[in-house]
Amino acid sequence: MVITAEVNEKLLEMIRDKVVPEVKRLSVSPQRKQALKQDPTQPLCVLVFDREAYSLEFFEHLWLVHRIAVYMFSRWRQENFFWYMRQDYALDAIADYTVNELDGKIKVVNPMYSKLTQKLKKQEKKCSVGKLSCINWKHKMSSQINYPINVV
Repeated sequence: MVITAEVNEKLLEMIRDKVVPEVKRLSVSPQRKQALKQDPTQPLCVLVFDREAYSLEFFEHLWLVHRIAVYMFSRWRQENFFWYMRQDYALDAIADYTVNELDGKIKVVNPMYSKLTQKLKKQEKKCSVGKLSCINWKHKMSSQINYPINVV
């Protein structure tokens, strides 16, 4: 189960009043009850928190009263990684909105040329397999091909 909510002063209250009862309702299978009885260290479930919901007293209450374990998501590690990447490798400069002029000498293949060439190759393959005459087809296609154009 995944629950997302805005972090505010009512977060812990929402967990206590809405999430915990729902977790208890969903985990009432006989197998689960038996597993919990056999192993007192096994949690009913594990809640994953970000640092905004940090409260040792609340976490202790969840474990002692409801047997719900808590795992704190380690966002600091990720934040430090990106901080160092920005500082040492200019991560922010890699993807930016810079616009550069294109060199007028760059040649780009005309899309119509590519499509017609592909059609021609497919037809030639069919002709070679079926031993058909492709002279008329090749002449028709070659008259439609436009050669590479310059980008301006």
